[in-house]
Amino acid sequence: MALPSMMGIIEMLPQILSVVQLSMYIVLAWVFGSLAVKGLKKDIPFAIKMAVMMGAGFLCVMSGVALRGFLFFMKGTIFETLQMDSFIMGLLASIILALSFLMITREDEKTNNKGTIKTLRERIGLLEGILIKTNAPMLKETEVKKTAETLLRGYDAKEAKLNKNNWEILLVKDEKRAIVVMGAFTGEIKSVEKQGSHLLKDPIKIVGVAAIIILAIVVLLNFRGFPSMLDSIASMIGMDPQELGALFGDSSNLPEGCVPTVRILMQQGVNVMGGEGTYSNENVRQMIESQTGRQVFMMYEAEYANTNYILSITLPSDMTLSGFTNEELMENMQICSSTEETFCECIDVPDINMPTGFIVAR
Repeated sequence: MALPSMMGIIEMLPQILSVVQLSMYIVLAWVFGSLAVKGLKKDIPFAIKMAVMMGAGFLCVMSGVALRGFLFFMKGTIFETLQMDSFIMGLLASIILALSFLMITREDEKTNNKGTIKTLRERIGLLEGILIKTNAPMLKETEVKKTAETLLRGYDAKEAKLNKNNWEILLVKDEKRAIVVMGAFTGEIKSVEKQGSHLLKDPIKIVGVAAIIILAIVVLLNFRGFPSMLDSIASMIGMDPQELGALFGDSSNLPEGCVPTVRILMQQGVNVMGGEGTYSNENVRQMIESQTGRQVFMMYEAEYANTNYILSITLPSDMTLSGFTNEELMENMQICSSTEETFCECIDVPDINMPTGFIVAR
């Protein structure tokens, strides 16, 4: 009773591995994206930052998959099966994106020491308080506009609004806009915010944008889809991925009522190899030989999932059991499965571990 339960678990492995792999990719996208956005040096709305983070994260995941081949020394090792090569290349991509974001969003000008600025603003604040109490006149709109235009060469001051003790001046240059906040009494420049960066005039920002574009192009050119953990496992144990997929229950390409031959052998292989269930039916023999173009030498009956299947040992039509070595016979032998009415498939004869009946592809 334990064996059918174990077979059920084995048949569910592809779905389990798919869920594990999807979860792993989502976690990696979050990790890689979090690393990438550390390069952002400007405050942006939370929703936009999350979108950038996940977009960058999935680009990093795709980079890891597309560029894993460069780590050729990991091929065929347990590290490839665990997709450590993808992790390393994804981590490298996140570092590249972080540096690119840093170059794109860096401040154009260095600010003075923060402590000094804080001290000056406190003193100016005290001065403004004194000026307010003494009813000192504020700077006029025309004066602050002229000062703002002097500060930002080429910009035209369109309007100025008084907000408490500060003038807020809007300036425009072609499609670009800027806002200058200036003290209403002292004329102190408290902030300058430019909307629309001089991206094409800043070589460092150009390099940052180019790095992202080049990375995306290289990834798209090399991306061939996400690898399957099942394929990685098959590669590690030296088994054909299609046979391993059949072992785990992929019967989508088989006629209705058929199951993968390797699964029947897993459950009944020891009995068949021991000579149990010898079967004879000329109609079934002729069906197998007409479907395969091969000659049937032996047939066995094996039950799987409450259904009787016929396992036929076949060789090419020009071979006989005599005149060839055992090795030559094994290399050319196939095991075909069928019911009494339907031909299912043939597979190459694998090496069989007799104590367990487990199949390992040669």
